[in-house]
Amino acid sequence: MKRHTPDFSRKSVAIIDSRPMFRRGLMSCVLSIYETADIQEFSDYKEVAEIKSEVIFISGADLSSSEILASIKSLHKNSVHSKIVLYEYRDPLNFLLTCFQESLNGYLSGSFTENDLEDCLRCLDGNKLYLNNEVAYQMLMSNLKNKPPKEILSGLENKVAEYLLRGMGTSQIANLLDRRPSTISTVKANIFKKTQVKNVVELAKLMV
Repeated sequence: MKRHTPDFSRKSVAIIDSRPMFRRGLMSCVLSIYETADIQEFSDYKEVAEIKSEVIFISGADLSSSEILASIKSLHKNSVHSKIVLYEYRDPLNFLLTCFQESLNGYLSGSFTENDLEDCLRCLDGNKLYLNNEVAYQMLMSNLKNKPPKEILSGLENKVAEYLLRGMGTSQIANLLDRRPSTISTVKANIFKKTQVKNVVELAKLMV
């Protein structure tokens, strides 16, 4: 069942993609939302001097990370009032943070749906950045993996982890910290979940 679509104020869209079929596919999705959108097509961002479209979609499928950054900078410089959306970026997700710092306004994964596109346009219409929940979660988890365990854990979790590594049991730790054993069990489970380990032995290897 098709969702009710608001009357978006933006009617001008540009699509930059070296693949004609993909441009047409995205154009079809945009037209199903805008109905009377004015759409421009380009095969390479380097061909573009100034785009007056209010939303610019650029594919990252055939671009390196440095080319993506260069394209965002170039488009933002030459089309100051346009909202820039990257789609089909294939490198590590953490690099997207750099893209957003360089004035990227939205990101759509390679498997985005028409509903994702509509949500993206809705966010842009409200002057908000767009990143769907699944990608945001993947970026968060990837970022946490790169941090030392002590930075991931809270103060209490670090204390419990320290006692666990000393070979203490849940009841012993509970007595030391004046907490209930059930509370320590919950904290222990959270430690394992955050550090993505299954037991104290794996935790010890990670914390060293």
